[in-house]
Amino acid sequence: MGNTLNNKKANGLALLPFLVFIVVYMGAGLVYQSKGVDMAFYQFPSVTAMFLAVLVAFIMFKGSINEKFDTFAKGAANVDVLTMLIIYILAGAFATVAAEMGGRDATVNLGLSLVPVQFLAAGLFVIAAFMGTATGTSMGTISAITPIAVGVAEKGGLNMMVVLGAVIGGAMFGDNLSMISDTTIAATRSQHCEMRDKFRVNFLTALPAALVTIVVLLIVGRPETVTEIGDLSYSFIKVIPYLLVLILALVGMNVFLVLTIGIFAAGIVGIATGAIATLIPERPFNLDRDVVDRMKATMTTGKHHFIVVVAEGVGNSKDMCYYIQQRTGVETRLTVLGHVQRGGDATAMERVYASAMGYRAIELLEEGVGSRIVGVKENRIYDIDIDEALAMKKDINELFYKVAREISI
Repeated sequence: MGNTLNNKKANGLALLPFLVFIVVYMGAGLVYQSKGVDMAFYQFPSVTAMFLAVLVAFIMFKGSINEKFDTFAKGAANVDVLTMLIIYILAGAFATVAAEMGGRDATVNLGLSLVPVQFLAAGLFVIAAFMGTATGTSMGTISAITPIAVGVAEKGGLNMMVVLGAVIGGAMFGDNLSMISDTTIAATRSQHCEMRDKFRVNFLTALPAALVTIVVLLIVGRPETVTEIGDLSYSFIKVIPYLLVLILALVGMNVFLVLTIGIFAAGIVGIATGAIATLIPERPFNLDRDVVDRMKATMTTGKHHFIVVVAEGVGNSKDMCYYIQQRTGVETRLTVLGHVQRGGDATAMERVYASAMGYRAIELLEEGVGSRIVGVKENRIYDIDIDEALAMKKDINELFYKVAREISI
């Protein structure tokens, strides 16, 4: 005998759990919005609304609890649902990592710097479309760009409603074209069509509307008075993860691999550009010029987190932290690597060298020789006077030092 839950005729009441989810989630968002809460529709957990809808479904339908759980588990474990959820998680991770390393603000500033002030509304539409396509999320794009767009509108004397409409429209257009969007993946898999076919149809149907929108924004989006919006500093290297994800998606690479590469690329760029300054005793430095001023300049790009690397022998790190915080207003934390990092497993060669150096040290002691340093040079064990060793200076790699300074913005 088949499962009784699967032998029912079509009935509109089956949509009631879905309506419960919509009413609870949207209703909570509207209540929070009426109270002036920021990001109102993100305050009430969607999982809670979903749980209430599932409870309604369990109460409505007949059958044993085991049968209901069996049906629920089969639906939740559907390959298309799981694929959409995993993509949603990966896309969110990529968007978060890219934004935290300054990529979002760098991309927006790059786009705005290329657009004349009188065409900023149309420019914001194009920028939002690019971000929506690269990240696969319209809501994420809207929440990321809207604060920047509002600031641009206020500085440039633009109509606020037109600017917000441009951002929302661009984000929706980009998400509609995106090959890494969770809804796009779910649609193509459930309808058994190729991704490139959906992209082609979407492109042909949505592009005319986008072009008309751009023309309209060029006409009605002009500010009453042209006002410069100020410095739009950016680092192009921080835009690369977005370009990489977009290009790899367009060439047809697997979406999971695309997003994974994007996450690692954004993380690597963030680490590479994380240290705003590297202070070493071999190079003279000025704390105001080399740290404070560079931090203040970088803040204009939207980045508000920094790493200052201080080598041993440079100075008192605690005093530097206090000075930087007083001059920049940025909360400063001191981390001593020796306190959080304790090496790792020794390699076979390191164990051999350690044994050989220890053996040589014992030989020196047996010979009555002291004040010597045992080391390895050109794969050979040797010893030198301790005063000579302490007087030695290690040369730095000029190329690496220059690279660290140039990309740390």
